[in-house]
Amino acid sequence: MDRRERIRRYGLLPTLWRRLMQLQRPVFAYVRLHCLLLSAERCRLARAPARPGIVVRETPLEDLEALTDTLDDLRPKDLALARQEGHRCIGVYEAGRLASFSFNVAGRTRYSDALRLVFPDGWVYHWMAVTLPQWRGQRLHALQIPEICKLFAGPGFRGLVALVDSVNYPSLRSFGRIGFEEHGTFTIFGVGAQARVVAGPTQKFRLARTVL
Repeated sequence: MDRRERIRRYGLLPTLWRRLMQLQRPVFAYVRLHCLLLSAERCRLARAPARPGIVVRETPLEDLEALTDTLDDLRPKDLALARQEGHRCIGVYEAGRLASFSFNVAGRTRYSDALRLVFPDGWVYHWMAVTLPQWRGQRLHALQIPEICKLFAGPGFRGLVALVDSVNYPSLRSFGRIGFEEHGTFTIFGVGAQARVVAGPTQKFRLARTVL
């Protein structure tokens, strides 16, 4: 998406703010993350419309190996983390080709090298929600939700939690359409092991220091 199209979709000021945030990160490393929740009740109500040629199913992590060379959103370290901590991948396939996917895990998990995401039992962290370039704009992300909820369903299941960058406008719109609601925001300064959380929504959902 070029700048003109971004301005048309999101407005001039949000587009300029996004660019400013990109420019400052190598220096100040300021990041603001929205903590978004989708309750178990909303998960149960989620319905994926049938689409010809579309299949949603769990995807073996080894099937994503080749994408680490061609997809900027998926780094080898992300795939290694998902494998190490037992994350489950849900994929959307069109005519047998992987079009969209996400990682999902119950319990504490790393957000970065320096920070881990901590949340109450029963919540599932939904992250790396990626749609491959040729399928973007088709709202395939929403098709994953019923399958994810089915995968983790049980008496203790409370819902999904996601963290989304405040200037990632397409993802914020996607999560909003699905029914995720904002619980608060995290503010982070610093790169890598120097990252520090200076503000967060509640003690129930928090980013804590990781012992490296």
